[in-house]
Amino acid sequence: MTVSRLHSKTRELGGESVPRLLIRYSIPTTLGFAAFSIYNIIDRAFIGKFAGSDALAGISITFPLFMVCIAIGMLIGIGGGTLTSLRLGEGRYDQAERILGTVLASFVVSGLVLTALGQIFLDPLLRLFGAGPAIIPFSRAYMRILMSVITVDFIAMGTNGMIRAEGNPAISMAILGTGAVLNVGLDYLFVVRWGWGVEGAALATALAKTVSAVLIFRHFIFGRTRVLTLRLRNLTIDPALARAMLYIGASPFTLQFVYSVFVVLTNRFLLRYGGDTAIGAMGIIHSLLIFLMMPIIGLNQGSQPIIGFNYGAENFDRVLAALKACLSYAGFIGLAGLALVEFFPLDLASIFTPDPVLRATAARGMRLMLAMIPLGMFQVVIANYFQATGRPLVSISLNLLRMIIFYLPLLYLLSALRGLDGVWMTTPGADILTFSVAAAILFREFARVRALIPAAPRDLL
Repeated sequence: MTVSRLHSKTRELGGESVPRLLIRYSIPTTLGFAAFSIYNIIDRAFIGKFAGSDALAGISITFPLFMVCIAIGMLIGIGGGTLTSLRLGEGRYDQAERILGTVLASFVVSGLVLTALGQIFLDPLLRLFGAGPAIIPFSRAYMRILMSVITVDFIAMGTNGMIRAEGNPAISMAILGTGAVLNVGLDYLFVVRWGWGVEGAALATALAKTVSAVLIFRHFIFGRTRVLTLRLRNLTIDPALARAMLYIGASPFTLQFVYSVFVVLTNRFLLRYGGDTAIGAMGIIHSLLIFLMMPIIGLNQGSQPIIGFNYGAENFDRVLAALKACLSYAGFIGLAGLALVEFFPLDLASIFTPDPVLRATAARGMRLMLAMIPLGMFQVVIANYFQATGRPLVSISLNLLRMIIFYLPLLYLLSALRGLDGVWMTTPGADILTFSVAAAILFREFARVRALIPAAPRDLL
């Protein structure tokens, strides 16, 4: 990477209009995450349509295991991406490349460990998650394949954030999009044409993510627009950098890990009040939730290098401008998602299953569970801001407050009062309570950062 190109990326992140820069970074990132969400949604849609309700429930019960893997991927990937943005903002390019090497080496080590543990303890874990005799064969067949390629999954998804951190969101989108399109084609071939069922869906996902991982390596070694270069001497775990990455990545890791625990607990309540049908419905709702949250995830990941770079460069006026824009976009996206869920629940459920009972259960569940999704999106943006500025403890506190202090008591209380409806209503209840706390923290942060801005800030618009 030439010095002139490095300086071009620096001028872009530190000088271009914040709203335009945020849109330019977030749109390709959002499209990239749309491609990522297709992995989950298409697998479930093909399985629900062509392998039956039990098969759909079988892969739905594996969601907590996926969440644990995603948590570890975020611990390393988001921590590395945030640290990279901060170091690039400080002009420390050599250390940013060492972070890239540490991220990749960490993914390889953790992926191999998880593959071994997953293969050994898969059946006990599935039974812990609530898989009964009717659905555990489907769960086992699906996860045996995917757990064997978890290292590839980490590299394909987690390291992609490093491409965005160096200022190449379009490349990130292209890599994710290539894998997603391949996954759809292979799902059709393996599941519909060849009738391989859940094994075919898992194999399609594994092959698609392998291709994405290869493309990521190609970018960091040969890519003409790369800022960071993968060098063999850096392909090791630097203890100091790893500690800094883990500290920053602790917030999303905590959120995903705790969320996976609570999904297991929620599944047990769903089984108690609604049986396997409720489990299948939750699988549909989770797939839909991923789709609805996709623009917010893309917005957060697109804003992360902008916020992190400018915070590191002490351009605090630009930091606040990015945060305000993110909150505005999140409000619009949240209201659009709420309208979609409230007015078209049966149509959305029909994407995944022709079963009228499962479709009706999922439709009612999504209307209740996602009733406060705009507030949930605001929380994600607020947590991401503290994450991007290198202060994960605030994000961790908000996540733990939501899950442990609010969600858990509400789950027991509302399910006892309203049965299955009470289980669905737990999420919006926790969203309302957590947002009230997050909003108070955000107002204090606005005041703190405004005090750091010079008397005559530059015009951002």
